[in-house]
Amino acid sequence: LEPGRYTVVAGGSMPDMTGVAIVELYDADGTEASTVLSNISNRGFVGTGAEIMIPGLVVSSEGPKTFLIRAVGPTLGEPPFGLTGVLDDPIMTVFSGQTPIMANDNWGDNPDSDYTEQMAAQLGAFPLSEGIKDAAFVVTLAPGSYTIQASGVDGATGTAIVEVYVVE
Repeated sequence: LEPGRYTVVAGGSMPDMTGVAIVELYDADGTEASTVLSNISNRGFVGTGAEIMIPGLVVSSEGPKTFLIRAVGPTLGEPPFGLTGVLDDPIMTVFSGQTPIMANDNWGDNPDSDYTEQMAAQLGAFPLSEGIKDAAFVVTLAPGSYTIQASGVDGATGTAIVEVYVVE
């Protein structure tokens, strides 16, 4: 693909078909040193139990990478997005296997919220409002495989987006 922004839409082959799907993205051209994936996101319905949102990521063996990771629900209900049925209070946890690495409920309660906000602006992510219940943090991850589990506080459900931005 040429440099630019792309969207992949996964859905049922018939309008009323629903279910769980996985969309995977791999950098298959190891010869292009200039190829860099700067961010990836997933928007969808966050349910409970087996229906929470669980995107994954792999950090290559080149060394640790720093990421801005966000689970956004309430902001999607505000202008300019104006979506209805959003997840009012997402909570997000990054796992390595079964081991939790880092979690966040309300991004503004994170002691590093100023840094998180600064990184979001630097990376071109839309801003999160002060006092809003979206989840976000900056984390450095060692090489390996990780999952990000996004769910609703107290079993809440709704539409959310999980975003992963490469900081360095």
